[in-house]
Amino acid sequence: MLGLFERIGIVPGTEFDPARLHPATVDGMRRGIGQALTSLLGEMPFCVPNVNGWLIPDPARSGNFGTDYHLRLVTAEIGLLANDAPEALYIGCFLDDSGEPLVGGRRYTVHFDADRLPPVDEFWSFTMYTHPPGSLTESTTNRYHLGTLTPGFMFNADGSVDIHIQHESPSPDEESNWLPTTPAGELFRIIFRMYNPGPHILNGTWAPPPIRRVDSSRSTTRRQSPRSPTGPHRGSNDSDSHGT
Repeated sequence: MLGLFERIGIVPGTEFDPARLHPATVDGMRRGIGQALTSLLGEMPFCVPNVNGWLIPDPARSGNFGTDYHLRLVTAEIGLLANDAPEALYIGCFLDDSGEPLVGGRRYTVHFDADRLPPVDEFWSFTMYTHPPGSLTESTTNRYHLGTLTPGFMFNADGSVDIHIQHESPSPDEESNWLPTTPAGELFRIIFRMYNPGPHILNGTWAPPPIRRVDSSRSTTRRQSPRSPTGPHRGSNDSDSHGT
């Protein structure tokens, strides 16, 4: 791979100078990069195993790419980098439960049964990104992610959790678990981060629930809980908006 890069002047420790190449070569590189990114964005929702719409990389290779340059490229495009899975596992979602792209203007929910909450030793969170280019969405509420460290995060009376994903507020009593989306018609993607994931996440016996498109009449009765039934850690700040 390094030998191929060297042919066009990309060498470690040396600044790339396109002026040293023939104009036709530079033009071909630009077109190739554009075509590759278009192809990558098109295949991104199908590039790794899909479980309930979530792209779940092999935990043994997450953050340890070796010579798997394609997985390294996909990871760089989706989230820039990835930690080793035992430290934190990141999974992404682009499609709802019917296989349609996630798009602003629609209403979605994610429901975790009380006995199927993410089995982590630390905390978990959802972060909203534009798709493409993968930047944080603009938010009038200053909320770009939502999770168990979000102040006021609430559990239902039976210990389950509902997350509301939509552009407009779902209702005053549901705003604590509301993740604002992009405006109507703009695509988005969600990265689900699980910190210190337990063995059931790492061996694949636990599966995340799908992102379901719902109508505006859905409502739940919830109570605030200071602790998750499966997670001991609660705090006042989540630190995943920068992707680490």
